Amino acid sequence: MRWLVGWSSTTAGPVAFESAGAMGGEGETVHPVGSQLLWGDPDPLWAVGDWRPDEVRVVKVDDHTRIAVLGVCGASDEQLRVGLFAARGGALRHLTNWPGSYTAVVQVGRRVMVIGDLAGARPVFYTPWAGGTAYATAALPLADLIEANLDVGHLAALLATPDVPEALHDSTPYQGVRRIPPGHALILRAGAREIAGYEAVASLAVGAGPVDPDTAVSGVRDALVDAVRTRLAAPRHVPGTDLDPGPV
Repeated sequence: MRWLVGWSSTTAGPVAFESAGAMGGEGETVHPVGSQLLWGDPDPLWAVGDWRPDEVRVVKVDDHTRIAVLGVCGASDEQLRVGLFAARGGALRHLTNWPGSYTAVVQVGRRVMVIGDLAGARPVFYTPWAGGTAYATAALPLADLIEANLDVGHLAALLATPDVPEALHDSTPYQGVRRIPPGHALILRAGAREIAGYEAVASLAVGAGPVDPDTAVSGVRDALVDAVRTRLAAPRHVPGTDLDPGPV
């Protein structure tokens, strides 16, 4: 198992965030068990689990302006830097356009933006905690953090209407842990929380303009080819050795 864990508070003090229900002493800075610190206080970010080095990238302009990308991403460091500058002005949609499968987190001063993907294939979860907001790419560590009870309503809706995601809305199996809807981003400003959509939504009352089928199919094909090429270009790792046999 592996996930991304972050925290944003209303103050600039140290964070107490260790493991399931465990809290550090007052004034003590602790971290999730088995984690790699990507950047520190006052809004720290960790990669937890068996991430490979090529799957964790951080590009920064300075200590308060940086972007972390976790997963397989086809963008170069220069493209990430350009994307960071655009995100600093509030533009987030382009951060989802690079080929691959990844989660992006942008920090600009005390503003942190966690970008969920359009399909919800790489979900982002959050929960209020200790006067701020904790977020992660898995719901379970957040549920452990706040010692959450099971959300019976969510489980009932999942059993009754498994093919209707709208019935679940942004709930999770754990009370107090919410999920960012697809096409949205979690924006934290010194702990204050906002869920903002970055994908334009067309009105159902207005018919969409005609789209050339060949152009649409070509666009989907090109996106799939770019994604597969990015995946195959990533290093391959043989367990128990330092050999990299290359793309398979």
